[in-house]
This record gives sequence, C-alpha cells and structure tokens, in this order.
Amino acid sequence: MALTRNFKQTIIERVERDPEFAEVLFDEAATLFLSDEYELC
Repeated sequence: MALTRNFKQTIIERVERDPEFAEVLFDEAATLFLSDEYELC
C-alpha cells in the first residue's frame, strides 16, 4: 500500500519553511496568470 500525503498541505509547509521556494512558486504563478496560460479545474 502506498503512503500518500495531502498535496496542498505539503506545498503550504514547504512555502512556510523555504522562502526561496515560495518566491519562485509565486513568480511562476504570476507569469502563467499574466500570460493567460492558466487553467482552473
């Protein structure tokens, strides 16, 4: 049986402990949003 973890919680924890990751994640999200390359599920 595979061990699974909540993806959203994993990202939140990484953002809280790694400011560089948070900055890169935000930059990527903003770039995709401003270039209309985002998709909402």
